[in-house]
Amino acid sequence: MTNSRFLSVQELSDNLEAVVLVDCDTPDAYHRFHLPGAFLAPCRYWKGRGTDDGLHALEDPDRLSALLSEFGLTADSRIVGYDGCGGLNAARLGWTLERFGFCRYQVLDGGPGAWYEA
Repeated sequence: MTNSRFLSVQELSDNLEAVVLVDCDTPDAYHRFHLPGAFLAPCRYWKGRGTDDGLHALEDPDRLSALLSEFGLTADSRIVGYDGCGGLNAARLGWTLERFGFCRYQVLDGGPGAWYEA
């Protein structure tokens, strides 16, 4: 995989077994369609206080740590996030992960729509 912050659908397809997929969309969207093996982690799961408000888990690092442990993630994990709203939530999660030492994070270019079309 490349060092880019964005990952193409083809690159993901070629490396699907080597990454951890994180769906940053809403639970409803996740249940309608999600990529194979993706974990659900909408913003409210990892932001402080368990709401869509807050400072992206910075005020509650234990909440983020519990979520990452549930997914089996380590600092060496290759993580690919996506969402159906232009990548904003996936990029926010990537920024948050980077603050906590998780530097192998990419956003799926085109999100789930690009995967579905391919």
